[in-house]
Amino acid sequence: MKTIQLFIALTLILVTGCSTSRESKTHVELVRFGSDRRLLTIIRQEWDGAFGPHGYTGYREHYYDIKLVGNGSLFSNPAIREDRSPSSVYHGTVALDMENMRAILNIQKISPDLNETNRNLSISGKYKIDSVRDATPTDRFAFPDSIW
Repeated sequence: MKTIQLFIALTLILVTGCSTSRESKTHVELVRFGSDRRLLTIIRQEWDGAFGPHGYTGYREHYYDIKLVGNGSLFSNPAIREDRSPSSVYHGTVALDMENMRAILNIQKISPDLNETNRNLSISGKYKIDSVRDATPTDRFAFPDSIW
């Protein structure tokens, strides 16, 4: 009887993510490469499920780099580098509200290997921009002028 109760308790803890909140923890940074080139970086801690190919998975950090080119506050079809699926194509908009330090993303993902269209990217939504800074030499190495 005790074994069954222990098994049920451990199963419930595992299924609920070890009793932690399912809200993702997010950090958003805007890096200025010039007056018309900016990089919006989003780092999110997201739930990836209980088990993966290497055992327990749980929460993992995922990175999204969004290249914004232009002099406005609204950017259409920005180039996005996502750590999970680098071969995907994205469509949508990114709006920057610098007065309130907010980024509003409405991005859909077209994944050629899954042949899906208009699937909302997991980062679509409203975000508080945590920091704004000028690009450093390290940033310029990771994102050279040739990729803009």
